[in-house]
Amino acid sequence: MVQAFTQEERQAGAFGRVNERYFEANMRAARAVAWYFPGIAFLRTVGIALVLLLGGGQVLDGSLSFGSLVVMLLYLDWFFQPIINLSNTYNQMQSALAAFGKLFRLLDTPPAVGDPDDPAFLPGEVQGEVRLEGISFGYQPGVPVVEDVDLRIAPGERVAIVGETGAGKSTLARLVLRFYDPGEGRVLVDGIDLRTVAAAERARHVVLIPQEGFLFNGTLRDNLRYARPDAPDDVLWEVCREVGIEEWVRGLPERLDTLVRERGSRFSAGERQLVALARALLADPAVIVLDEATSNLDPETEVRVERALATVLEDRTAIVIAHRLRTAEGADRVVMMDRGRIASVGPHDELAAIDPG
Repeated sequence: MVQAFTQEERQAGAFGRVNERYFEANMRAARAVAWYFPGIAFLRTVGIALVLLLGGGQVLDGSLSFGSLVVMLLYLDWFFQPIINLSNTYNQMQSALAAFGKLFRLLDTPPAVGDPDDPAFLPGEVQGEVRLEGISFGYQPGVPVVEDVDLRIAPGERVAIVGETGAGKSTLARLVLRFYDPGEGRVLVDGIDLRTVAAAERARHVVLIPQEGFLFNGTLRDNLRYARPDAPDDVLWEVCREVGIEEWVRGLPERLDTLVRERGSRFSAGERQLVALARALLADPAVIVLDEATSNLDPETEVRVERALATVLEDRTAIVIAHRLRTAEGADRVVMMDRGRIASVGPHDELAAIDPG
């Protein structure tokens, strides 16, 4: 990127400034250590000299035994030795203090949403009805991202939310997932306000499939079980079979024990997405939110993912986030967002006649 825009000189200057600040910080630490070691050594020498001067005189006049003088010298050495050792870990101590500062700032950050004191529970058989009633929300006070949104999604219905970048599509998805609470209005699943439901209860019934399936460092089995830690292997294989990745998994060097590496770097984007779909199917949710789940895939892989999606979404409520209207052809209804509001709602063919894009 630097070469493409011929920004080598500017980038080198920016690196030079950062490097200079780093150099100055290390020099300050080096100067502190350079003063510390000689200072401690000087004090230690002065202490030994005083003990020898004062104690030696007392040994000569018989008021102090030679053994007591030796003990005093040993005590003095034991006093200074930990101080000298501490200086050897000065840089490590400074790094640890800086790291602790970052960690405690993170731990002290209050969560955006919290569990209610007396959480409600969704029905045992969740149907998957989602209602947005008078929703308004903004990430910053006074700057609304979505306004006055009213929408009902029937159980088992597939609804696509489309619109330009910044129209509020992903924000609606985050509100349904309760990553945030709306400033006004309510989000209800089967008539239950999500504010009254614990996060673990919500996660059992409302699942996100993001634009790029995230895999954690570990085995393929660990990543599949992330949605359901107690799932046995035979259930994992059944899920892989339904999603259409059983043959691929059996062809891996260690099958379910194959290490996926950080962020799933061992697999392609399509393979990561298929694993994410299998993980979602294992959770067996009533509502699935898809955030541009096929936008980063090549056509051949997209076909495989679409087939897997058909299995995952069967008899489940689906909210599909899409940038373009033509990517929402399989939806029962399409919701067009414009500047945080619902501009129109209807079947795909009807809206495509109005906006071919």
